[in-house]
Amino acid sequence: MLGAFAGLRLFALATGAQMGLPRFDAMSVSLQDVPWACLLAAAGYALVLAYRGATVAAAWLSRKMGEQPVVKATLCGAALGALGLFLPNVLFSGEEQISVLMGTWTALPAWVLIATGVCKAVATPLCLNFGWHGGHFFPCIFIGVTCGYGIAALTGADPVFCVVVTCSVFVAGVVRKPLLVVGLLLLCFPLEGIAWMLVAVYLGAYVPLPRALRG
Repeated sequence: MLGAFAGLRLFALATGAQMGLPRFDAMSVSLQDVPWACLLAAAGYALVLAYRGATVAAAWLSRKMGEQPVVKATLCGAALGALGLFLPNVLFSGEEQISVLMGTWTALPAWVLIATGVCKAVATPLCLNFGWHGGHFFPCIFIGVTCGYGIAALTGADPVFCVVVTCSVFVAGVVRKPLLVVGLLLLCFPLEGIAWMLVAVYLGAYVPLPRALRG
């Protein structure tokens, strides 16, 4: 896996080709930013609890409704559409939205960014458990990026640092495979963030979860 990711990166550097994932700029972490790491890790863990809680609830509700794929998909679409009226970035997978957000996040209030991430952390498991097709990697990266930007807007800390720590803790907490998460996120985040990323993914992957939320 790491060899494949390295090959993609070398090919992009050699040819100037652009990969589908957005690429964040270099980090500029100062001593004033470091104390915020605890808040960022806590935010990532809170997102994990929200995502896993929504997964358990959506799976239970789906079982209760039985084999009604059209009804479940329609109800899920209505719920997602209602959220999209107020928080449009909740919609879609998040891959393209990350690129847009990188240039526009400073124009959005911090509460909108954080609310978008939290709502998408609830909506994604609902879609997956109610019959919608797709995966959770891109939505999870988008959730971490959005909330990281929201915390950067609140604290004034380096935005890429906020995104790297929040996203790494959250994605690792959902996937529970730290090396896979590092390999995936290195396609998005600068190499100088690898130390923070490694600490964050192992923290997210191995911090205990409530028994009811373990998968």
